[in-house]
Amino acid sequence: MESRELKRNKILNVNLNAKYKIPSELKDVIPGYIGRRDQDIQQLKIAIEACDFTSVGKIAHKLKGNGASYGFDHLTEIGQRLMNASETENKLAVIQLIQEFEEEVENIKINIL
Repeated sequence: MESRELKRNKILNVNLNAKYKIPSELKDVIPGYIGRRDQDIQQLKIAIEACDFTSVGKIAHKLKGNGASYGFDHLTEIGQRLMNASETENKLAVIQLIQEFEEEVENIKINIL
């Protein structure tokens, strides 16, 4: 008979596989990728504090371009929304999206790494 924890882990793994579509050949590089996203978060916080929307847009463009390549479609979506907010210089939206980005990265760390 399966333990409750084993059943929970099986369900969790199914849910994670549905949310994150990580190609098997990239699983070994995910920790480095996520570490670079931590750097992006810090750079975004510094940029928005200085109202440097150009830097926000550059980081967002990079995130938009590489999130889906690593199986993290939601990071790509956040990158697109960050780009849009930076183009309109919407500081409140940028701050909210940085928070969303940070929460998603933490969720990935907890569930994948």
